[in-house]
Amino acid sequence: MRQIQDDKFSFRTFYLRRFRRILPALAVMLMVTMGLSWFVLLPEDFKLLGRHVLATVLIIPNISIWSASGNYFASSVDANPLLDLWSLGVEEQFYLLMPLFLFILIRYMSSLWVKWGLVGALLMSFGLAVWSAIFHPNAGFYWSPSRAWELLCGVGLAYFHFNYQPVINSKQSTINNYEWLAFMALAVILASVVIPGSTIGEIAFIHQLVAVFGTALLIHLHSFRQTLVSRFLSWKIFVGIGLISYPIYLWRWPLFSLRSYVLSPDMIPWYETLLLLVLCFVLSYLTWQWVEQPARRLPIRPSKSLVKWVVTAQLVLFITGASFWLSNDFPRLISPEAIVYAEGVNDMNPLAKKCHHTPLSVKDCMFGHLLLIEPQFIVLGSSHANAIVPVFARLANQYALKGLQTSLSNSPFLLDVYKGNATSLYNKKWKEFNENSLRALDELPIQDVFLAGRWAESIYGNTKYDGVSVSKLRSSTMTDPKLAFEYGLERSVATLVAKGKRIWLVLPVPEMDRTVPRWLAFHSAGETDIWVDNPYPERAASLRPFFEKLSQKYGIHLLDPLPHLCREDGKCRIAYNGKSVYSDSNHLSASGSMLLAEMLRPAFEVMKRGK
Repeated sequence: MRQIQDDKFSFRTFYLRRFRRILPALAVMLMVTMGLSWFVLLPEDFKLLGRHVLATVLIIPNISIWSASGNYFASSVDANPLLDLWSLGVEEQFYLLMPLFLFILIRYMSSLWVKWGLVGALLMSFGLAVWSAIFHPNAGFYWSPSRAWELLCGVGLAYFHFNYQPVINSKQSTINNYEWLAFMALAVILASVVIPGSTIGEIAFIHQLVAVFGTALLIHLHSFRQTLVSRFLSWKIFVGIGLISYPIYLWRWPLFSLRSYVLSPDMIPWYETLLLLVLCFVLSYLTWQWVEQPARRLPIRPSKSLVKWVVTAQLVLFITGASFWLSNDFPRLISPEAIVYAEGVNDMNPLAKKCHHTPLSVKDCMFGHLLLIEPQFIVLGSSHANAIVPVFARLANQYALKGLQTSLSNSPFLLDVYKGNATSLYNKKWKEFNENSLRALDELPIQDVFLAGRWAESIYGNTKYDGVSVSKLRSSTMTDPKLAFEYGLERSVATLVAKGKRIWLVLPVPEMDRTVPRWLAFHSAGETDIWVDNPYPERAASLRPFFEKLSQKYGIHLLDPLPHLCREDGKCRIAYNGKSVYSDSNHLSASGSMLLAEMLRPAFEVMKRGK
């Protein structure tokens, strides 16, 4: 602001200063992480790392991470050692555009326009953040426009102190007020961290708002006078942590991510956690001392050598990332058996690309006997329905029947219920999916309906392994997720029965406490048939009485995967004939779905006779 006003501002100098501040330490961390990942990551995650490195070079890591995972808090996020760089992407994109915005405002507009331009930008970003927290929480978490308000608060604070000289009041009452406000600011920052809540969406946005407000207030108060809080934060230990905070930010996630990647599902032992923290601080100090400091001492002018260094570093990272992403030559330490297990993450329903996550297309989503034109049965529900379609396709060919798949992620066939905000885009899509499915049932000669879903998740939310979350399932009159689930499923069953359909309800598939293909690759590559304890038996068991009640009341048929996947001693199969039974922690792989053939065979016998 001062340089623009004094006509001394240079875009070239500004951006070179930012590169000098950010790139050297980042480049070192990226090269070390890629080197370690060569020996640790499995094929798919190894290739994905290369993509994220490319995105980092192009200053869009937040977009790459968002499009690859969609959910920062999903169980698979530890597979990305560069996950935390999403926030660096937001920061870099802000630094890319903000100088131009300020330059135009300050040089060519009146002071009133400058003030309201900043206020307007902040309010627009804040409004977008509120809207996205409700309707597009994942995108709102990662994208710069919905995050810019947090950085704009700092810009607004700088503008205020640049243009208005703070009036220092020496009255004791005013001093006491400053002290109390400083304590309150620190308290709300800590509260935003320690008070539990949702990790994404409306509640998470409130945590962000509180943290930004507390930080802005603390900085603002310190500009008036030193408080006890500011003196406390001025201790050498805190100042020292602040000096190496950027390297800490860079090193923390890769270290813990790569370690937990191999351990899953076990927690990192406390002594390893302590060692990793010590290692993080040591690496951060060395990075600050031998990389950051020398780089920051480089002269901006003459800048030709600095420009060459920046271009060279970016080019090396770009080529290395591209080779990782495009290469099929994976880490040498992984055995062929481990690779087969690791590929379980891709062992999925081949119809998924056309028939899952997309609007219903009857023509594209039919499977079974080629000579039949119209389907006799439908597999309907969430991604868990999509996961078991391969076994239906095999049996349909055997019994000369034709089936139809209609599935949408996180959307079990529950009528007249919603999750979170009833008007959110997610709920609109869910409602549209249900309506399209009912329309297909009216228009096609379908007699049998197979309903499948991750039923327990509708009531209890995610498992501990997935990152515990509370179910937000609601109906117009019920806020209790269990009651809303029972109401929604009964409405669905009653509607289908009224249409004269025969209903087959697939009970829950056992949920695991690990990403199964990855765990098998690291821990069981020499074995072909592997059983583990069922980690969450109580979740599925609690639903059984309600399902049996529905069966008695409406005459629906219950299909239980448990006897076909688990033994009486509580152990469940996660590998069969050298292949993973699951594609992640709770979806069956295409190979794993074949274990349900005998469960489904009686249903196909009935359908064949009915035909």
